[in-house]
Amino acid sequence: LIGTILEGVILENTTLENAILENANIEKAIFKKVNLKNSNFKKIKGFNVTFDNTDLTDCNMEYADFFQASFIKKSTYIYKCDMSHTNFTGNKFNYSIFSHSNFSNAQMENAQFIESKFEGSTFNNADLTGSFFISCDLNEIDLSNANLQKSEFLFDDLTGLISINQI
Repeated sequence: LIGTILEGVILENTTLENAILENANIEKAIFKKVNLKNSNFKKIKGFNVTFDNTDLTDCNMEYADFFQASFIKKSTYIYKCDMSHTNFTGNKFNYSIFSHSNFSNAQMENAQFIESKFEGSTFNNADLTGSFFISCDLNEIDLSNANLQKSEFLFDDLTGLISINQI
């Protein structure tokens, strides 16, 4: 599926494990109850895409563009994903689980995080300017050199926070 145009597609109750979607266009697509384990999303175009109740374990999302995307439902599970250098500007991360994932150098300005879990994730040099966190599990995350200007943290668990600079 390298370079495939899947703009506006709706995939539900589907398995695409180990899919190679590098350089694909999934703008405005909806993935609901889809197994995307071990898939490659490198350099993907994902404007306004929705992942609902989807498994994104061990995916590569390096240099992807997920501008205004939505990661929703507690069963949208993202574990050990490389999301470094990815554009998540204006994204909604609501009720999702992102465990031990790499968000280094990610652009996450004005992102919304509600009741999401980021346990053990890394946000080194991430730009979180103006982001909003409410009731999130930020246990053991690394915010080294992250830009947190104008960000808000309300009712969050910051237990074991590794580093926080440049507030």
